[in-house]
Amino acid sequence: IGGRFSDTLQDDRREAASLHDKIDLLEEEKEDLLEQLRSVEEKWKETEARAKELEKQVSSLGEGISLEARFISRKEAALRQREAALKAAEQSKDAKDDEIAAL
Repeated sequence: IGGRFSDTLQDDRREAASLHDKIDLLEEEKEDLLEQLRSVEEKWKETEARAKELEKQVSSLGEGISLEARFISRKEAALRQREAALKAAEQSKDAKDDEIAAL
């Protein structure tokens, strides 16, 4: 009976050692996975910050384009007014020339 008990005890010790080895391996894997997760989270935060910065730049660019469009629109309106004034002046000059010729 003592021999069987000793064999069983030896088997239990080997199994316990084997289980401890598996636990150690699983803990190492867990640490590796946690490190990978931290790395991915850090990259995600950096990417998110970059995306926000790009959104700000796009917004600023859009505002700049909007201001540029308003400026161009004002210039076009001013040019149309000048053209109209020149046309009116030319017609007025033609009318005066006609009056002078009629006299």
